Amino acid sequence: MSGVVSNKPETRSVNLVTNLTDKENYFVNLDTTNQDEIDSIAAGSTEVPYILLEGYDGSTNNRTGTIAIGGVAKLKLGGTVTANQFITSDGSGKGIACTADNEIYGAVALQNGVNGDIIAVKVVQGTYVTA
Repeated sequence: MSGVVSNKPETRSVNLVTNLTDKENYFVNLDTTNQDEIDSIAAGSTEVPYILLEGYDGSTNNRTGTIAIGGVAKLKLGGTVTANQFITSDGSGKGIACTADNEIYGAVALQNGVNGDIIAVKVVQGTYVTA
């Protein structure tokens, strides 16, 4: 059917090499030397963030997890956002609204939300530029 938008994320399997138990719906970063591994929760707006869909404790033996690389996913918020705002990561992997030039975003809000909410987002990466 033409024009139908899927409400499912595009996903990718990755190796988890840190403890990501209970971190589903948080932003994470790919390892800078091994793009098949997640080594940390995203901590700020300087690296491309992806959304963790399945998290485990990979600190003792690597586990496979799933990240959203496109489509629609859910994201836990660390601040107030409004629909259609670009979202970057705070220092703990939660989504916050972009406010400054050159912040790297990982999603666009599809609905309003406040700190602690889990909202629907469109997963898309880019660099924020104020108008």
